[in-house]
Amino acid sequence: MSNDPSIAPNPTRLIFPFQHAAYEKLSAIARACFGLQRGSLPIKPRCSTLIIGPSGSGKSHLARSIGIDLDLPTLSLSICEWIPLACSNRGSVVTWRQIQEFLYEHRQKSGVIIFVDEICKLGSANWDKYVLTESLKCFDLQIPTGLTNDEGDPVSDFQIEEAQKVLTNRTLILGGGAFQWIWEERGRVKPGFKSETDTDQLPDLNVLSATLPRELMNRFRSDLVILPPLQKSDYEQMLMTVAPSIPEYLRTTFVRMGKEMIPSAFRCQHGCRFLEELLLDVVIEERKLMTNVALNVQGEGGYSLPSPPPDPHPRLGGEPDC
Repeated sequence: MSNDPSIAPNPTRLIFPFQHAAYEKLSAIARACFGLQRGSLPIKPRCSTLIIGPSGSGKSHLARSIGIDLDLPTLSLSICEWIPLACSNRGSVVTWRQIQEFLYEHRQKSGVIIFVDEICKLGSANWDKYVLTESLKCFDLQIPTGLTNDEGDPVSDFQIEEAQKVLTNRTLILGGGAFQWIWEERGRVKPGFKSETDTDQLPDLNVLSATLPRELMNRFRSDLVILPPLQKSDYEQMLMTVAPSIPEYLRTTFVRMGKEMIPSAFRCQHGCRFLEELLLDVVIEERKLMTNVALNVQGEGGYSLPSPPPDPHPRLGGEPDC
């Protein structure tokens, strides 16, 4: 992790050991991006960067962490929720109007970060071409015409111009994609070879272009930020990294149950969701223990209380199917 004294500790940012290399690379890109006067350069630097890694490896968490470290507002979007201009909202909030409002709201900031997740979904042959067109506008740092406010009136020229200044000169675009097929292909057992995921040959931009339009990939730096699939040791490190911050009355159970869950979490590639599921299971387990203690105390008065019925779906005691 970076020793830069300008990075203030923040309890909401936690970088695990397996994320360190990706974090350091992304941090260097962000600092260079916001440390230069782009308007004074004869060539526009290519800052937009693609973060790829299996589901649960922490792509959006890395983007938010960079924003926290640099004290920059971060807007997280998803291609799967992108609603093109002139279409009904259908309950989604991801529109170009939202992006423009974000840029205008933070026009006094030194910079902003826009993270667009699920980039890999743009490779679908059936995907709406308008979503691709509008996302390319975002990656080209151009606000499209035709924006309207909540009442349907055109957004003022002043707001558009101010937002465009931020987008052009003080915005870092980060894309995220799982590209799950890549990791599944590399982790497939082949005759005569070991079954572990091959992390020596990491994917590059040419590999991703097999499923994504070249016009999309050309918007990003060729130097990708990659989060490889987690190994068993990564789950163990995650567990022991988080354990000290768990309340003391839950910590012992947290570590015990976590170690029991690691084999199934690794096999099913749960990623960072492993910790989220574990924590709730620990709370459920502790509540059961507290209830049993209370029942035993009440039963000391001369009458017996029935034991709680067995759980028909025990969480532990066997590794669940993925």
